Amino acid sequence: HGLIDRFSKEWRAAYAKAKEALGYDFDIGKDQLLFGILYGDFRLPMHKDLEKAGKLDKIVLGWMLTLPEITPKQRAFIEAVLDWRELDKLLNTYLRPWCYEWMEKQGDISVIYPNLNFVGPETRRFSAHDPNLQNVPTRTDRGLMLRGCFRSRPGWSTYSMDESQAEFRCFAHYSKDNRLIKAYRDSRDTDIHQVVSVLLGVLRKVGKNLNFGLLYGMGIEKLARELTNTLKRLVTSAEAKLLKETYFQKVPNIRALMKELERAIGLTGCVRDMFGGRRHLTPADAYKALNTLMQ
Repeated sequence: HGLIDRFSKEWRAAYAKAKEALGYDFDIGKDQLLFGILYGDFRLPMHKDLEKAGKLDKIVLGWMLTLPEITPKQRAFIEAVLDWRELDKLLNTYLRPWCYEWMEKQGDISVIYPNLNFVGPETRRFSAHDPNLQNVPTRTDRGLMLRGCFRSRPGWSTYSMDESQAEFRCFAHYSKDNRLIKAYRDSRDTDIHQVVSVLLGVLRKVGKNLNFGLLYGMGIEKLARELTNTLKRLVTSAEAKLLKETYFQKVPNIRALMKELERAIGLTGCVRDMFGGRRHLTPADAYKALNTLMQ
């Protein structure tokens, strides 16, 4: 509840800063009005790759902040909008529902019980809902404050466990790429993102984007947006496509594996993992097959 009060004050302050920078009142939560302000009043350029997406998300707004022609007032406005959006999501997606919908009083403590679903997701992982505590943000200082709200009950302990690159170890197994397999055999602490980045001659964070992009069946435009966010500069669809093609050239077994999965789906209508688990997919959804094996 203390965070709700704190973030609510900051939420109102961000709205006030946006109005002050703009010079008049407006509904900060409506993208249609923001389109008019940014592209009409401010006359900021709209890149064709971002225009296709039709979204004024943080990647688009972050790119606008890099434009050399942006004025101090325009910068202050966009920064205030980004700040307001972060606070609005933290308040209305996480804190308020936790406190006012899902929290149960048990004596002197408050407890939240998420519902865990072990059979619902098609990828055969489990999911959580009402509330979903699997997507609590951690990449910002405010997000970490949300994580800090959770405490163990008296007499209980909290454990944090993670498997070391489990998905990418499966990735190396299925790909049968000798270099990836050797990297893991040589060291249990191998950083597969660094291995791939060296193979491609790119920064580690770009190699990581490409790894996850390939694993999750990410399209070219989505990959371009993710790389734009990572590199803090505009990455076009053409550049993203070139990086993906380079990946396939340097690790050719991956493309062969994807073709093999496409053929299997065409013949049987499903993809099977090493444990016999299967997921039914249509040829149009074959891009999900590789991710299914990893999950």
